[in-house]
Amino acid sequence: MRIDELWEKARRYNNKLRFEARLKKMADFNLKEMMIDDINEDANEESQVNDQSEKLKWYLIDTEKTFCKFWNFLITILIIYSLFMSPFVLVFSDIYNTYDKKTDTYIVETKGQ
Repeated sequence: MRIDELWEKARRYNNKLRFEARLKKMADFNLKEMMIDDINEDANEESQVNDQSEKLKWYLIDTEKTFCKFWNFLITILIIYSLFMSPFVLVFSDIYNTYDKKTDTYIVETKGQ
């Protein structure tokens, strides 16, 4: 009989813990949902402010335009190219010597010239 009472008490305690965990999970979910709603409302307000703001001055660069994105991409590609080619040219300088068509040979340029 005592064992049955203890098991009943353990079941009630277990149910209580599970209920509290469920409540906490629901509260966290509701908090996240409220935060997402707040973020969405803030984004909507910012977009309304941006739509109502006046155009940029002629001397300012809008980073969201196509030209600026293309320019950034081009510069990035050139930087990556130079990062790979500079050491290659310095190490294998004999490959990048000048070719003389008259003598049909490569001219080796020295640092003294």
